[in-house]
Amino acid sequence: MLAHLQRSDRDPLPDLAFTEAQLTRRADLPSRISWRLSPSGPQRASHTLLEGSHDIGLRHKIPVFTHVYETKAQTAKARDLYREGRLDDPVAR
Repeated sequence: MLAHLQRSDRDPLPDLAFTEAQLTRRADLPSRISWRLSPSGPQRASHTLLEGSHDIGLRHKIPVFTHVYETKAQTAKARDLYREGRLDDPVAR
């Protein structure tokens, strides 16, 4: 029933590297345009993707946000994965 909420097994490192490379193009954008990072919902994203997005956000001083849980199934899955609500929680790993 919750199979569609499973995390991806895809390696996020190439995507993180691509994202960081694209951030070097920010200087060419008009000042009214700004970047934000938004990894996939945490119930589907790996810790590597979430932590990598956070690190990129810190390095480039841009906000990072993600979609919140909306359905009862997503909330239940999130509570199971992130019992303490933190990425550094060993239970969530």
